Amino acid sequence: MERPAQLGDLYSPGGPVPDSGIVYHVLIAKDRAYHDGLYLTQNAKPRQVVFIQGEPAQSLALPLPDVNAWYHLVGTCDGERMRLYVNGELAAERNAPIPPSVNGAPVIVGGGATDTNRCTPGLLARAAVYNCALSAPEVAERYRALTGSD
Repeated sequence: MERPAQLGDLYSPGGPVPDSGIVYHVLIAKDRAYHDGLYLTQNAKPRQVVFIQGEPAQSLALPLPDVNAWYHLVGTCDGERMRLYVNGELAAERNAPIPPSVNGAPVIVGGGATDTNRCTPGLLARAAVYNCALSAPEVAERYRALTGSD
């Protein structure tokens, strides 16, 4: 699949899913125990993008039925609310009772923080990590800038 030249921070979950017992494959992760961040499920049908913060019980999930499409994915947590944006739009949100992880664990892009065999199936065009929670207008503006849409 060829990526449109004008697109940037986008993710396409296309491609073969590795045959293993692992439940998910990490897109962006931070934390030693719970892989806080964005990941793509392996076993769910349709496959889902999940934003997790703190522990598996504190997550947001959204089905991605077209594995050949590109998605602009943003997960934010301001310490009170978790929000998952898809293509510049708020797709899901919830309370975030567990504070975001602040530790010395590395940020991992496309792999797992502790399991080296958790790797992202598909294509990752760009990734960005911020030290603050982006607002809805900031997410929408980044999506419009990347896609050239109004």
